Parts: sequence; C-alpha cells; structure tokens
Amino acid sequence: MPLYPSAPVDETSTKPTYRPELDVFRAVAILLVLVSHWFPATNSWLDLGGVGVTAFFVLSGFLITSVLRRAAPQATGTGKGRVAFSFFVRRVLRLLPAYYFALLLAWGLKLPYMQGAWQWFVLHGANIFLFRQQQWGEGMGHFWSLAVEEQFYLFWPAVILLLPRCWLGVGLTLLVVTGPLIRWWLLQRTGTTFALILTPACLDLFALGAGLSLVLEKRPLSTRFWLGVALFSVGLYCMLSANKFAAWFAFLGPSCMALAAAAGIALALTTASQPTRWLLRQPLLVTIGRLSYGLYLYHLFMPVILHRGLHHLGGLVAQGRYYQAFLAWETTGWAGAVMALMLLALALFSWQVIEQPFLRLQRFFPYGKAQTQALDKQ
Repeated sequence: MPLYPSAPVDETSTKPTYRPELDVFRAVAILLVLVSHWFPATNSWLDLGGVGVTAFFVLSGFLITSVLRRAAPQATGTGKGRVAFSFFVRRVLRLLPAYYFALLLAWGLKLPYMQGAWQWFVLHGANIFLFRQQQWGEGMGHFWSLAVEEQFYLFWPAVILLLPRCWLGVGLTLLVVTGPLIRWWLLQRTGTTFALILTPACLDLFALGAGLSLVLEKRPLSTRFWLGVALFSVGLYCMLSANKFAAWFAFLGPSCMALAAAAGIALALTTASQPTRWLLRQPLLVTIGRLSYGLYLYHLFMPVILHRGLHHLGGLVAQGRYYQAFLAWETTGWAGAVMALMLLALALFSWQVIEQPFLRLQRFFPYGKAQTQALDKQ
C-alpha cells in the first residue's frame, strides 16, 4: 500500500476533493523554510523562511474557509454548533498530538525556553512570549507561527458561520486592505519587528487565502490572469526590498508575498499545462507535502542535535585537536544532508505512529459531506 494514497481527482474541477497539487505547494513552502533556517546565508537576497511561512498562512486561510463554507448549515443542513464542534475536534486530532510530541522532544533536549517557559508553548502563546523576549531562542523560534495558526483557528469559525454570506467578501476585503495598516500601527507602537509575529499582523495573509477560496468557488479565472498577479506581486516585493523602500517593506512586503502565494495556489489548481500538472503530481513532492507538518515541527531540533553531537565528538577525537574542524563541518552541504535524513526519519515516525492513528478518529466527527472531509484532510 502506498504511504499516501490519493483520492480520485476531477481534472476539470476546483471543488474540494483531495488535491495533490496543494501538497506539492506545501512541499515547496517547507523546503524554503528548511533552507532558510539551516543555511541562514541564503537569506541575504531573499527571506526564504518568510516566504515559506507566509505560503502556509495563505494556504490555511484557503483550506479552512473552504471547509467551513461547505460544512455550514446552508450547505449541509447541519447546525452551526455541530459544525463548530466537528471543526475543533478534527483540528485537535490533526494538530495537537504531534505538536505536544514535539514539545516533549524539546523538553528532552533541555531547550532553554521549554525548560523555563513551557506554559507559553503548551497553551499556544509562543508568538506572544517570543515578542516579549525579543529573541528567538535555541530550537524554539518557529513555534511562533504554530501559535498564530492555532489562534486563527479559534476565532475564524465564528467569522465564517456567523457572518452572513453576502458580507463575507466585504469583510475579507477590509482585512486585506487594513492588514498593512495594522502592521504599521504595531511597528510604530512597539518599535520592533517582533511585532510582526503577533496574530493581528498576520490576519490579512489568512484573509487573502480565504478570499481566494471565494473567487475560485464562483469563477475560476484564467491561468494567464493568475500568472500576471504572481509576477506583479513578486515584482512589487523585489522593488520594496530595496533599501530606499525599507520603511514600506516591513508592512507591505508580507502582503505582496501573500498575494503571490495565493496566485500560486490558484495556478496549481487551475493550470491546464500537462507538464505542469505532471510535476504537481510527483509522488516524492506529494509525500514531502504530506509530511510538511512534522517536518516543520521538528526541523529546528536538527541543528541543535547536530551541533551538540559535533561538540561532543570534537572534544573526544584526538583530545580535541580537531574540535574547530568538527564545528566548521556543520555549515557544509553534507551536514544539511545528514540533518535532512534525521528529520525525514523523525517526520515519518511522527506520521505513522502519532499523526495517522489520531487522524483515523476524525471519521467519528463528520461534517456531513464526504467532499468536505476530503478537503479537511489536506
């Protein structure tokens, strides 16, 4: 049996069946994050990690909005309370087992933040804690984005289920437009770019993904249109990244990245190019995408484990004569390959032993439509 069996896909539809293209989108995002965090020198020309995290936020907004709209009482006849209950239970089963396993590993590694401030991470307030500390900390900095996602999940169902459908588009437009203003206000009030990891600073990124779900539901636009949006967004992002626009870049840059990510999702789902569709179905990329949650959870533990291992070996071999050479090796491509193998093994273990058993329990908490369940598993 294949590791990740795929559901049948309607090649002519953007309806919410399983779409392997979205897993390939995740694969690209997680690879950008890994390169950025393991080899920081690559960020000298582009914040690859920021691009990857923004892509995840946009995809979350797209998928969660699609799931909730198709599970809403108007679509399924199910009560709002039942829809919300099913949503939260399914999210808990998908995310929290592996999340708390990662925290257990962090505790075992004796990472300082986990030892001294574990409550913030257990209660999904890592972004607030890191904002207060003004430091990323060893091996725990990436938990800010996981906290933002969890905080988003807490209130977004109320927005989708309680806001009249005719007003949803207006509300999303307001969020997209005011998002840069919220970031500008936070930067002015706090005087630190750590304000950008607070949830209000990320709302327009989720809103762009949510808005994309509305657009594709009503009228999928042409590939040429989405390609134009992507090129415009990337061009504007590159222009703003110039030093003379640094003040604008901090609060407009994320919006440009998010718009490009939304266009990328649309292109992946609507392209008619056979070579592109072939690439977007490649089993290796699909597998990486399906493992992306585990890969993201554990990826910053790998440099810690490698560094500590090299530190120990360097002190033992030839009485420490080659200590510096051992430490220098951890910045090489070979070290990246070793970390990648360790991370892949851990992510596979997480998927098979921790994530999948809990995912199977989702069948006891249906929304009422099989199609919605398939999309929710994305």
